[in-house]
Amino acid sequence: AALRREKQILATDKPLEFGECRLDFEKHVLTRKGKDVAVTKTEYELLKHLVTHPGRVLTRQQLLNAAWGFDYYGTERTVDRFITVLRKKVEKDPARPRHILTVHGAGYRFEK
Repeated sequence: AALRREKQILATDKPLEFGECRLDFEKHVLTRKGKDVAVTKTEYELLKHLVTHPGRVLTRQQLLNAAWGFDYYGTERTVDRFITVLRKKVEKDPARPRHILTVHGAGYRFEK
């Protein structure tokens, strides 16, 4: 598990660009069209987990664990609310997302 985490950390050293956005892992900054976008720590962790697993369907529980931690006792619907907020911040048209996609009955998937 430690080796997987180290590999993931190394994979996230460089900023990742998608659409109009850029996520800088070293600075913990999200920019859109070259301007900083205000994100909370939880929004950042959720987005980071999504973008570091492109094309992979992540369940709400996996996203809860990644962004809130294993000891969080909230509802999985919390993830849905945060996804809605993130889409407004990163998607050109949040009603028709290109990057943060819903996989009905399963969870969410990030597409670059």
